[in-house]
Amino acid sequence: MSAECYFSALERANAESVAAYLAQLATELQTQGYEQVTLYLDPDTTHLQKMQISYRQQTAHLAIQMRFVHFAAYSPALNLAEYAIHWLRQHSLHHACCSQRLAQVKERLAAVIKGGIFTAEQIVNILVHIEQLVSDKQKQNLSP
Repeated sequence: MSAECYFSALERANAESVAAYLAQLATELQTQGYEQVTLYLDPDTTHLQKMQISYRQQTAHLAIQMRFVHFAAYSPALNLAEYAIHWLRQHSLHHACCSQRLAQVKERLAAVIKGGIFTAEQIVNILVHIEQLVSDKQKQNLSP
């Protein structure tokens, strides 16, 4: 099953707005038949204890279990956006002519992004890779 949920961040997100979004997501996922979800978060302040308490209060009536796992502050290998940024840098910016105007660079990047950076299959492959990295890290942490 796949869930389509879209997050529209506030200009200044806070713990309550993140909790409200996750409560909405949990409700939708439960409706689709999910029983448990693991959410990997960076250590941003909106993801810490205050958000989790607010989330638990808002979802006390739900049966779905959401587990929060925090990863290190700088974990680019676990962030799909970092793969896209790396690809853009390698394919659209590397060896670019230094005499280009910023507007030209912006236009070129916008065209590349509009055309799509990754196919659905590539995204799935990256996510599987990330999942394997997380699994390997969890195994390391469980080792004596």
